[in-house]
Amino acid sequence: MSVNVRIKQKKLFKKPLDINDIIAISNLSYGISDQNYRLVPDKTGANTLLYDSKRLARGIEVSFEQHDIILVLSLPTGHEEIIGFYELIKKICWQLKTDQFLIDDQVKYLNEIDQLYENDCEASINALLDLKDKVNNSEYRYFQILGIYHPISLGIDELNEIDGSLFKLSDLLGRLQSLDVYYAACKVYRIQDRLAGIYITQ
Repeated sequence: MSVNVRIKQKKLFKKPLDINDIIAISNLSYGISDQNYRLVPDKTGANTLLYDSKRLARGIEVSFEQHDIILVLSLPTGHEEIIGFYELIKKICWQLKTDQFLIDDQVKYLNEIDQLYENDCEASINALLDLKDKVNNSEYRYFQILGIYHPISLGIDELNEIDGSLFKLSDLLGRLQSLDVYYAACKVYRIQDRLAGIYITQ
């Protein structure tokens, strides 16, 4: 589940905003994901992730289609990241001197942001409660979501700790991604017609 925003850059006679402009506007840290969904900091790419290094959550994905700026926020996430997402939209719109943007191809205006924030918080809470019910009912053992640093598994202990609270989700995401540990990714190779697996850490 995600929120997909498109901001059009109509004044093409001016230099369009690029990823470096967006990073500067955002005042956030940035990086890209490697093939195992681990963060490679301070690099940009076709899909660049912006994040608050003091409140680690899931990140805001930035990409471009022609001159359009595409922002994606994955839900559920913490309330601070939802606030940061809409603050970034405001900053970009102010820079482009526009008050409108698109969410799923529907026109939205800056004066609707408070309601959009509430909608995303409610969607995140409902998603967390639904995940908790599914794990409690043994439909699944755990769910995996993409954190900004690495994938995170949410099992019954984590979902009970969160208990549908975005504040508790923020704390959990921050804590799990601040541990001084390696996140290992499995790699499988074929060597002389045999498969060999190794774990790569970063």
